[in-house]
Amino acid sequence: MPPFGRARMRILRTADQYIRATPARPLYADQVSDGIGVPVRDLEDAFQANFGMSASLLLSRRRLDLVRAAIVNAAPSTVAIRAIAIEHGFWDLRGFEDAYEASFGESSTDTLINARGYKGVLRVVDGGRGRLSLRDTEDHPGS
Repeated sequence: MPPFGRARMRILRTADQYIRATPARPLYADQVSDGIGVPVRDLEDAFQANFGMSASLLLSRRRLDLVRAAIVNAAPSTVAIRAIAIEHGFWDLRGFEDAYEASFGESSTDTLINARGYKGVLRVVDGGRGRLSLRDTEDHPGS
């Protein structure tokens, strides 16, 4: 039976505290449920009833926010979007990029370009074998 009333609010309050205690760590519903001592199903039901979405979906969106923040705040010489996505639990990179674009209205590469102020200065080019790189538009106007 799904949690109701005070039981649901206790689950949500405790889950919120647990999630806030780990601000930079990607979390999954099973980790949160283990951490607060409730069954995954009760956690999922409480989130669905209160937020209209599952805990899994909410935590996935949280991980997307963490990826975006990591891309924006990473040192320019160390940005590897693929590594950041994997570090935050996105193993299916095509699925990650689809979810990222749906959430933020731009690709993760566009986020990087905009965060660095390179829009209009650099463009993404296909480097072969799925590798993308940034090129200066003034140095390589035809490539």
